[in-house]
Amino acid sequence: MDQYISKTPGRLPTGFGREGPYNRHHGGTIFNDAALGLIHVENQVSMGAGETIASKLRFEQWLYDLAMVEVLHYRSNNGVFTAE
Repeated sequence: MDQYISKTPGRLPTGFGREGPYNRHHGGTIFNDAALGLIHVENQVSMGAGETIASKLRFEQWLYDLAMVEVLHYRSNNGVFTAE
């Protein structure tokens, strides 16, 4: 799992380009399942812990729906999972 930051805010799929620059995608989280060789990207408006955890839950649901597998543990260099 890793995160990326985009200097140019991206459009939301439902915003038709009318959302303000503060409410656009500013980065995201990349998930890589090494055992299955799957890569999943979740775009995020904010890079805070709350939205990153929501991305993690969406990834886990996507992985379960696709291959009926559960995530056992994560490896990451970010400290977002230790945030209050």
